[in-house]
Amino acid sequence: MKPYVAWIAMGIVQFVVLANAPAIAATAQAVGYYSKGSLMAPSDFPLQGKGFIELFPGRNRYYGTQALVDLITDVASNMVDLFPGLERLQVADLSAPHGGAIAPHNSHQNGLDADLVYYRVDHQEQDPSHTQGLEEVFVKKGKLTANFDIPRNWALMKAFAASGRVERVFVDGVIKQTLCNEAKRVGEFQTQEESLRMLRPLEQHDNHLHLRIRCPEGNPECIAQEEVGGDSGCQSLNPNEIPPTIPLRSSSEF
Repeated sequence: MKPYVAWIAMGIVQFVVLANAPAIAATAQAVGYYSKGSLMAPSDFPLQGKGFIELFPGRNRYYGTQALVDLITDVASNMVDLFPGLERLQVADLSAPHGGAIAPHNSHQNGLDADLVYYRVDHQEQDPSHTQGLEEVFVKKGKLTANFDIPRNWALMKAFAASGRVERVFVDGVIKQTLCNEAKRVGEFQTQEESLRMLRPLEQHDNHLHLRIRCPEGNPECIAQEEVGGDSGCQSLNPNEIPPTIPLRSSSEF
């Protein structure tokens, strides 16, 4: 079931939530916390489908809650409808078959986290059989590379926020600043405050975003994370300086 629809009006991507009710799992799946948990009755993420492709299938880390699987596949499908010619959303690690710790991640333990590659201007896709990690970095020496597709990645963030299911999206600090500026440029800074607030700057996210969803309804053993408070977080970013990217070890959110 797709909980939202999207269309283009006056050149601006619009997302409308059709149902605010959270996804309800047929079977409880997420257990514990993101960084100390497990996964019951795991749902397999498809190796490929409309608008998406799984990277590193040999790692056997393509399991999650059904809520996470549905969100990514629905959003990816909508994105290629909105942007013909867009490359497929490339999906890296979710969780192990039964959750728990997987190196080098701190989280990804209870089926509610997923690593996704940013959209590229050149629309190139990484070979899924490549085993040496993600090939492209989008922030170099504090500067965004020309191949980071700003409008499409901003549309992706809005789609996730519109679902009502997303807890946080971890990104590089330069990427957050870029998307804050894009929201201002297209006149969405006020209306998309939630989309911006959920973007949390964190190091080692210059080649992918880390999607984290809320505990789905019907998962009583899932431990929720404290909600992100405050404003968009854009005001604290100095446009004349390299934006701060919080070290992994000092972040209480990750």
